[in-house]
Amino acid sequence: NSPVNFIDKDGELPIYINGRVTAEGQRRDKSYWDYQLLRTIASSGIPNPGGEPHFVDGDQFQYGSNVQSYNSNYERVPNAINKGHYGDGGNFPELRSNAGYTYGKADFQNVLAKLARDPKTGKITEKIQIYTHSRGAAFGAGYTEALLEMIKANADQFADPTNVIDFVYNMGPHQSNSITSPSGIDAYSHDHTLDALSGNDMGGLKGAFSSNETSGGIFGPHSTSSFKKDVAGFLKSWQSAKGDPSKVVDDFVKRMKKEYGINVAVQ
Repeated sequence: NSPVNFIDKDGELPIYINGRVTAEGQRRDKSYWDYQLLRTIASSGIPNPGGEPHFVDGDQFQYGSNVQSYNSNYERVPNAINKGHYGDGGNFPELRSNAGYTYGKADFQNVLAKLARDPKTGKITEKIQIYTHSRGAAFGAGYTEALLEMIKANADQFADPTNVIDFVYNMGPHQSNSITSPSGIDAYSHDHTLDALSGNDMGGLKGAFSSNETSGGIFGPHSTSSFKKDVAGFLKSWQSAKGDPSKVVDDFVKRMKKEYGINVAVQ
């Protein structure tokens, strides 16, 4: 149901970073995300309408290089990236950020392969948006930092290396007061007031939104399904404001009230 004027024929690549999974099959998989949320993003006209989105498993953590830990094959090695679970290093946002940074460096070539190039110049023209949820916010901060560094190191491959990542949108960021988005990027967060698992006090943001949406079940306010209207409104505001952060924030607050009757507070 997107208006024709929202269609971007060039397309842009959405990267989805999941949080704590409840089944192994949800890692780096669309099954983690609410179907309608994915459809909302895919039909907005901003992300890549003709290609596959990029899924990343944000439920991982990594100790420092001087600490031995178990990798995903249960082998004890230094500097291993571990699958997250309760009661260990996965509970520490700085360790999830460590894993995100390491994984982002290794994942860079996979992302490049999905970005469209100008047929005449061979330069990459397609941009990126990053969406995180819950524990994936800390992982996403490290992942984004790694992408920024790799883009800078491979600037000759991009038509505009200073403008590759449009924004990062963090849904229900867990342990938000211990997360800082890397500089040089337009990042936003959104938490729901009845959600005890998230907050709106991440550092380095252009806007920290809070509202009262929920969905079914005990974790309704935290679920990805509860962010469908938020994401729809944000994407419309981002496009209307042409990415200008101050205008995005103002338009988003007004749009959510006018279109959905939802009051959004900004930290």
